[in-house]
Formats: sequence, C-alpha cells, structure tokens
Amino acid sequence: MKRVELYGRVRYAVRIEGISSREAARRFGINPRTVAKMLSFSVPPGYRRTQPPARPKLDPFIGIIDRILQEDHDRPAKQRGFAIEFWPTGADGFWPTFRPST
Repeated sequence: MKRVELYGRVRYAVRIEGISSREAARRFGINPRTVAKMLSFSVPPGYRRTQPPARPKLDPFIGIIDRILQEDHDRPAKQRGFAIEFWPTGADGFWPTFRPST
C-alpha cells in the first residue's frame, strides 16, 4: 500500500502543479491506474473485502453454534462452560479456537 505522503505529493503535482496523470505516474514511478485511484481518494482507502469470507465447512453449523453459545451465556456464572466442554479436543490435544459469528 502506498504511503499517505506519496498520496499528497501525487495529488499536489496533478491538481496544483497541473501535470498530467501520465506524467505523475512517470515522475513517481507508479502505475497510471494508481494515480487515478489517488486522485479519487483523499487518503488511502485501506483494504476492503469485496465479499464476506467463505466458510463452506462451518456455514451449515453457524446457527447451532450461535444457539449453544447464547444458551451458555444466559446461564448463571458458575454453570457456564458447557460450550467449551461440548467441543472435543483437536488432533494435537488443544481446544479448537473459534469465536461467535457476528
């Protein structure tokens, strides 16, 4: 990802100095498409997912997992922990790591 300073320099060169986008691409050693993106965003937009992460193996069980975790959360404090006991240990002997889907 490009730095904010480079964004500022490219935007200044094109908008204030009046050089073309292609010349800015040559001057700063970046792709002309990158210059076009820099002109459309005032700061780097960061990483954006186009689709939610795929979880094909877990998808059929999300409702069940959420229900178990909610039921466990609703219990009194000393009776909680069933959700952790419910899941068997992995092949290496450690508890599998998971978190409630949001």
